[in-house]
Amino acid sequence: MKQFRKRYKLSENIPFKYIDREGYSVVEAIELHAEKTDADIVVVSARGGSNITSLFVGSVTNDLLIRNRKMPLLVIR
Repeated sequence: MKQFRKRYKLSENIPFKYIDREGYSVVEAIELHAEKTDADIVVVSARGGSNITSLFVGSVTNDLLIRNRKMPLLVIR
């Protein structure tokens, strides 16, 4: 988290929370946490984590897009 904050010059006032996936896929963990916390919306990045996938929607984002969710999904480019 410290490296992430430093890399993107983020304030210490922005809260971050680590969530253990407990054997779930990343997509399942995101959905379960969003449902458990009664989130209003899920916000994800459109781009993948590597340079080669930066032209496409990332696999996690793609999986979230095609699933039948109960809440809105905002994809940021």
